[in-house]
Amino acid sequence: MGRFILLTIILNFVSFVVIAQQKVEFISTYTSSYCNGCAPSDKEIKEISTPTPFNTKLYLYALDNQRNMLMIVDSNKITELEYGNYLLSFSELSQEQFEKNKNLKDIFTNEILTQEEANISLVTITNNTKKINVNYNYYCSWELNPMEEIPPIPNK
Repeated sequence: MGRFILLTIILNFVSFVVIAQQKVEFISTYTSSYCNGCAPSDKEIKEISTPTPFNTKLYLYALDNQRNMLMIVDSNKITELEYGNYLLSFSELSQEQFEKNKNLKDIFTNEILTQEEANISLVTITNNTKKINVNYNYYCSWELNPMEEIPPIPNK
């Protein structure tokens, strides 16, 4: 009996040590879609479409285990993560949002999306992953709601 307990402890320790991890830095930026009514200038388009760095919390859901464990990491800091696939969000997802988006097959469907759902992405951590660039884009309402008509942009 004593040998069985010792063997169990050793096996648990070995399985804990064998889990491969990688140090990763998430670089977060934001951009914006053009949502105004007037035709934008080239300067405006360049300004809103140029990724601007910002610090934020990122919400990572591990997809390769049954727990779908949530990890909250700070952008622009190095984080150690296990190899595998993660659902990345800029806000915590409800269980319903998680279930709806965890497969990321057709995220832009005919459903109305929130800003957060439109910015969900899938990231994969491997031994080659060092930095991951993630961008939060502020979408126009008609980009999130397929039933809303796109307003015409007048000529310059």
